[in-house]
Amino acid sequence: MRVYGIIVTYNPELESLLKLCKQLKNNGVAPVLIDNSEEHSKNVKDELLGCKVIIQGENIGIARAQNVGITYALAEKADVLIFFDQDSEIQDGFIRNLLKPIVIEKPMIVAPIFYDLENKFEYPSFVLNKIGLLRPVLGMAKSNPT
Repeated sequence: MRVYGIIVTYNPELESLLKLCKQLKNNGVAPVLIDNSEEHSKNVKDELLGCKVIIQGENIGIARAQNVGITYALAEKADVLIFFDQDSEIQDGFIRNLLKPIVIEKPMIVAPIFYDLENKFEYPSFVLNKIGLLRPVLGMAKSNPT
């Protein structure tokens, strides 16, 4: 399974970005960085050796930058795409658990849980039911809000 991590950056904090890239590579994910910074040389440097870096030279917006990453990864025959923010952190087992439900021949979306460390708050994901209503879903250890 070819797994690519698409990371859109804008004036990122280099230490956090290097940590994320290392975590991804250690988990079998090929990081693709799309740098939206106007001044590339101050942010994403050659230290990211082993990560594909695509420099925009301007802020083209997150959606367009993600599309640049998608185009690159699909040209590389990616089976799975995972999106990350430049300040994302992953824990041991995260990628393995995220990939568990994936069946390559069946299009699907899986999403991690977003937890705000500063405010100690988990944001729910949402599932669309058969009649078009959204149902919030929290992590396995939490109960769903009503």
